[in-house]
Amino acid sequence: MNDFKFYFFWVNLLVSIIASIILFPINWIFGLIFLITFVVQSIFAVLTYFDSIWWPYHKVIDTDCVDIEKVEIPSSTEGKSLNGVIIRKKNSDRTKKHVGILFHHGYTGFKEKVFRFAITLAMNDFVVLCPDGRGHGFKQKSFGDMEDFKGIALDVGKEIDLLASLQDVDKERLVMMGHSMGGIMTLSAGYKDDRIKKLVSISAPYDMLEMFGRHKTIITRVIRSRVTKYVKNDPEFIASGETIEEFSRRISAKYTLQYNSPHPDKDRVYLVHCKPDDLVLFDQALKAKEALDLPDKNCLFLEQPTTKWIMAAHNLTGQASIIATFCILVAKALKQ
Repeated sequence: MNDFKFYFFWVNLLVSIIASIILFPINWIFGLIFLITFVVQSIFAVLTYFDSIWWPYHKVIDTDCVDIEKVEIPSSTEGKSLNGVIIRKKNSDRTKKHVGILFHHGYTGFKEKVFRFAITLAMNDFVVLCPDGRGHGFKQKSFGDMEDFKGIALDVGKEIDLLASLQDVDKERLVMMGHSMGGIMTLSAGYKDDRIKKLVSISAPYDMLEMFGRHKTIITRVIRSRVTKYVKNDPEFIASGETIEEFSRRISAKYTLQYNSPHPDKDRVYLVHCKPDDLVLFDQALKAKEALDLPDKNCLFLEQPTTKWIMAAHNLTGQASIIATFCILVAKALKQ
């Protein structure tokens, strides 16, 4: 359905251009007005459509209810740093130790994208670190390439280092949460870091390359192509002699969840997924749940949104309140 909408738009545009060309010799003014009117209406229609899909939540959220501190996060690449913010409850008591939460955005996203969850968490007296992954950012992008999943995964350890070092954060009570690519990082780099006591993975694939190889929409093909192209051109990858499938073991939950964590999975890992997700299919969440043998209470599987707008379910449109409440309950389990 989403591919149909994509093709229909371009077919409709092409027909309109041809129609205007036919009308032009009959009445060039009418033909020109017809073409300009259609193009302007199309632009507004497309902008409205994408606003409804990728609603810019960060632009309308009231941030005056929290304290937001800009920080630079040292990356795993020497001499480079990532942009980030630390969000705290307004006038938070910094002499006390709080639960610290690392909340990671998704692919092509930026830290402000997760403010709809992070600000709610901060208002509940958690200290929340939101980074821009390398190659990502809203106004000022962090260094590197957004396809560098390996580098983004390595940076997670540095992000946790910063969170644990904060004076008002209890390093024994750390949580990691992430959406989409951030969920991948949660179930890979976060899962293998024993400092993280709770993990919430939202809308994340269990085996990214396998799923994108099977689920071939325009968007998944673009993502797979860009990531694999980047990896194949990476000097370390070329020198290693690895295959793309072997590389995927570094970042896919299917392989990293085999790590023998000292923390029981049922007390540590939580999954959130919208069942109608047409980018990361729901069966990916079910596979992760089965692999970890998680009880139902550890999983928030939502029936909405059922709209067929592309990416609506993956981007959790209209589900922020429910998901934020679930995340709060998970983090509260670490409160003393």
